[in-house]
Amino acid sequence: LIPCTLRYQTIIVSLIGNLMLSKVVPPVSCFKLFLHLMQSNVVHVQKSGIRAASVFLNVSKKKRNREFVSDVENKFTSENLKTVPKFPSTKEEYNKTDFFDKNWMGWNGLPNKIMKYQQPPKEFNEIEEENELIKDEEIMKSIMNAQYWKNFFVLLASHHRQGTSVFDSEITTLMKGIHQIFPFVWRIVWKEIKEFISETDDHGKQYCAAEVIAGMVRATKHWPFNEIEEFWNCLIPEIRFVLLYSVRETMGAWRECIQRCSYDRDIRRLTPLADILFDIKLDSTIDLNSLLQLKHLYILGPMVSEFSWRGIAYDNLIIDQLINNISYPNPQVRTQIATSLFHILHYGWEPPRDSLTKKPSLFSPFPENKSFAPFLIVSKNILQKREELLIQEKGTTLLMTNNEYINYSSGVKTILQVLSIAIQYQNLHSIIHFSISVLPNIFNLCDDTDTTISSHAKFILDEFSKYEISNEFIYEILQILTNASRSTQWHVRCAVLDFLQPFIFRNRFYFSKSEMKEIQNLSLKLLIDPQVEVRHRSRDTLSGLFHICGQSFYDDLFPLFVSWANTTNNSSAKNSKFIAKISLDAYPLKTKTVPEKNFRSKRKTNFF
Repeated sequence: LIPCTLRYQTIIVSLIGNLMLSKVVPPVSCFKLFLHLMQSNVVHVQKSGIRAASVFLNVSKKKRNREFVSDVENKFTSENLKTVPKFPSTKEEYNKTDFFDKNWMGWNGLPNKIMKYQQPPKEFNEIEEENELIKDEEIMKSIMNAQYWKNFFVLLASHHRQGTSVFDSEITTLMKGIHQIFPFVWRIVWKEIKEFISETDDHGKQYCAAEVIAGMVRATKHWPFNEIEEFWNCLIPEIRFVLLYSVRETMGAWRECIQRCSYDRDIRRLTPLADILFDIKLDSTIDLNSLLQLKHLYILGPMVSEFSWRGIAYDNLIIDQLINNISYPNPQVRTQIATSLFHILHYGWEPPRDSLTKKPSLFSPFPENKSFAPFLIVSKNILQKREELLIQEKGTTLLMTNNEYINYSSGVKTILQVLSIAIQYQNLHSIIHFSISVLPNIFNLCDDTDTTISSHAKFILDEFSKYEISNEFIYEILQILTNASRSTQWHVRCAVLDFLQPFIFRNRFYFSKSEMKEIQNLSLKLLIDPQVEVRHRSRDTLSGLFHICGQSFYDDLFPLFVSWANTTNNSSAKNSKFIAKISLDAYPLKTKTVPEKNFRSKRKTNFF
């Protein structure tokens, strides 16, 4: 195979990789070939060798025994989750610890039993005795050769420099397999990859280092305690170096590295890494700190998300800092603060549950997310103070130079980002109490002088209106809409009408008769609004409501339309064409219509 062309090498290696099945262990000679092709300086040949070697190692590894733990409730109590976990300090403690690497639990409640791997992991000398690959001298000669790994990593780094810098998960999978079957090789690999970490300006080496380290961390669960402890002692100083000196172009690689390390891992395995990542001090008073804090928050983000509900104790270490810095001047830092805030507050929420089955129930009262209380207080204060400043300085040009106003505007943008992220993840239900509490302020922001804020507020209202809301919130939202319709700013009144139609369409069956009557009164009031844009919007909204709500909705309003058409009141006559347009739009419902031509006459007319 070796002397043939590169194209044939790629085809044959890909074919061998596809033929390897989970129940069929391929011959050892295949792995020798893959190790050789991993040294190829041709990108697609090397990638074929890496992919095939990863599959080979996955098929060849010996399956570990598994057992099931049934005492789940006692192991995951609310008190246990509030305590920051600690990495076992002794080998005996580590071997007795039950690690649950899969994120089995969630909002649906705890399962009856959880699968875990049997502990303890075998010592390195025991691994050597049972592994056929380790007994092969030729394979061991390559695996234990420092020059082999140095050449391999140099090639990987050069390929990253030649193409686009994208995190290659196949390298992570390969290194996990290598360090699971040949765990004793980690010191050799670490010695070579450590040099890459210090070269922060070489993007290829940074990406290569991040990919390799992610694979090594994921493989540590198969190592004995003393090796894990030594590995963390080597890695932690380098992670601190990355947080301080990595450049903007390689932040994505290290962020992806942390995500791979944290995915489906019991947080107690990663406490040494989590301790330094959650140890962050936000300070907006020094401009030089912005880039450092941006890097730290950006790299920390995936761990916050992956730890999910099990990382509540770690989340509590940083939530106060995040809330107190929502007015951070740097917009990129604010984006990371908003993302982390949403994940932390989202995972701290419990859905409504049935009192008997303890399962989620849409018909039970929504419990308030108590984690949001401090954030809500700060948010309402910022929104109100900014509105007060706008009223005081209205008509002047002093606002743009007012530091207090600038800080409040930054805070408002962060609050809107938290809501946008909730909408993006389709998890608005977990922050529904917060969303409704700030909804009146969001309507007011639709007429904001800052176009970024006004457009962002309109986007949130547009998405919120399409969300299915629990019936217990319907009346409260209608009251907010009624109050907003009295605003002196016509942009706000238009926003109410834009919100109303999709909101009713989405939640039509939750409305009572009295609530539908309130909607009618609201729409009719805005139909004769002095602002022409509001009248246009009200006309379109009413036309849509006729189609949504059916014949009875139109029949209730038709006599009123007739009385308006027959009046000599100039205000009503001015709006006659809107009423006629609404009536004609309802024609597909086979209703009585009010022709527009009859509005042109001041005399009374019969309508059909």
